[in-house]
Amino acid sequence: MKSDVKYDLLIIGGGISACVFASKYLKNNITKKIGLIEIGRGLGGRSSTRISKKYKGWKLNHGSPNFNISNSNNNLLLKRYIDELLENKYIKIDDSDIFFLNEDSHLETIKKSEFTCGVNYLSLDSMSELSKKIIESNNLREKVDFFFETLIVDMKFNDKEWILTSKNGDKFKSKYLICSTNLLLHKRSLKILNVNQIPLRKAIPINNDKKIDLLLNFLEEQTFIPRLTFLIYTHENYSYKDYYSKKTKVFLFKK
Repeated sequence: MKSDVKYDLLIIGGGISACVFASKYLKNNITKKIGLIEIGRGLGGRSSTRISKKYKGWKLNHGSPNFNISNSNNNLLLKRYIDELLENKYIKIDDSDIFFLNEDSHLETIKKSEFTCGVNYLSLDSMSELSKKIIESNNLREKVDFFFETLIVDMKFNDKEWILTSKNGDKFKSKYLICSTNLLLHKRSLKILNVNQIPLRKAIPINNDKKIDLLLNFLEEQTFIPRLTFLIYTHENYSYKDYYSKKTKVFLFKK
């Protein structure tokens, strides 16, 4: 697929939120053409899955293993969508046990936090497969072009048109743009992309758009935590009969 095609809509990021947006957009705009740009090798984003080449059928959700929905404001749109995912058997309520160890390695009672105050859900398949199923549900006419392993490093906005440039020099054009990642909008982009100005700020200079100014000011106060992935390895001769009936165990780490 050539990357000089002009799209009705470009989406940066291939995580769950991007796939939900693309799916719902397609449902209401069946003639529109979408380009989805993702730095990873497939869909999933922070909920991606690694598949073992050595062991057939072995999968590891090396990002978020589940997701938590708190609907304290009784958002009916959100409730209907979660019910739809449950009915389609894309997700299920997570019944995993959660373990929390204190400094003395003793089990503690789980305290409610922002990550446990709602309902935890698991994909019935891998987390990457969940993103794929969500977007495929309305991509019946294959209106989405996927660009994987593609990192956007520069963005321009000229004559009501977005022009995005990837690290490899490919250019993407669109009237509308959705950023499901804030990398191009946040100060962390300066270090990660090795640029001297936040890409969105470069595309739309200060005082040109009050909403953009408010957004960037808001994001200026937002901190971020780099993702850490922990893998626990056993000795080669390790063997253990596990009669545990549930699929996964969740361990919570303190800071």
